Amino acid sequence: MTKETGQPVVVDSRPGAFGGIAAQLVARSAPDDYTLFMTTNTTQAANPHLVKNLPYNPIEDFAPIGQLVQGYMLMVANPNVKAKTVPQFIALSKKEPGKLIFGSGSSSARVATEQVQHMTGTKLTYVPYKAANPPAVIDLVAGQTDAMIVDT
Repeated sequence: MTKETGQPVVVDSRPGAFGGIAAQLVARSAPDDYTLFMTTNTTQAANPHLVKNLPYNPIEDFAPIGQLVQGYMLMVANPNVKAKTVPQFIALSKKEPGKLIFGSGSSSARVATEQVQHMTGTKLTYVPYKAANPPAVIDLVAGQTDAMIVDT
C-alpha cells in the first residue's frame, strides 16, 4: 500500500469483542482520509445482532470503499476426536449431547456453529475466544477444545 500511495502505512491490530474494539476505535476517530478499517461481516452484520448496546453504528459510522476478499469457512476438529467427517462428528455429538466443546474466535464462526447445531439437532459446549488465531487454534491443537469453524 505504501508503494502504491507514497504514504507510510501503520497497521494497528486491535483484537477483541469480535472486531468491536477496532470498529469502535475507527468509528470514533476523526475522518482524515488516511484511516482505513479492514473488516469482515462480523463487525458490520453479525455484531449488531449479537452485541447488546453496540458502541458503533455499522451503517452510519463507516463508508465502504471496496471488497478485498471472499472467504469460506471450514469445520476442523482435534485429532483426538473420534470423528473424521462432519456426519461422524454430528453422530458423535448426538450420542453425547453437550460433551463436545467448540471454540470460536469470531461471531461468524459462532453463528455458523450455532446454525450447525440448529440444523442437526446437536448440542455442543461453547468456549469464546478473543480471536481464532492463535488462541482458539492453540487450544484446539492442544486438546482443550474438540472442534471449531474457521475462516480460510
